Amino acid sequence: MSQGLGAFLMSLLPLLLDLLDLPEPVVWRAASVAAALIIGVTHGHTVWTSHSLTKLGHPPQAPWLLRAGLSLGALAVATTVCNAVGWPQAPGPFPYGLAVTLSLTGAVLGLLLSFLIPLQELSAGGKKGG
Repeated sequence: MSQGLGAFLMSLLPLLLDLLDLPEPVVWRAASVAAALIIGVTHGHTVWTSHSLTKLGHPPQAPWLLRAGLSLGALAVATTVCNAVGWPQAPGPFPYGLAVTLSLTGAVLGLLLSFLIPLQELSAGGKKGG
């Protein structure tokens, strides 16, 4: 949920900054810094929650899926930081859009993970009872 809200905010941010008549490179640099913070916080929260649940005896049901989603988030943060710095090209919409897409893909993987857990519990329950 928070990643969807973050993606919504990241989608509007360049438009709002453009309304301030800022130069285009400044718009993409500022939006990229904000996106890096949003993505970093949401993915950091996911890591913290996963670690806390594991310490309580509830390890992730599909750790490969969790790692894939977090890897996409890390790649999205790296993309936005590179866009903010202006490396390897001038700041622009393509790296920014790529970062938002990577972040949303990571969120979709998290959503799939949330559906996998009940399905695995149902299948395990069916084997014990039958």
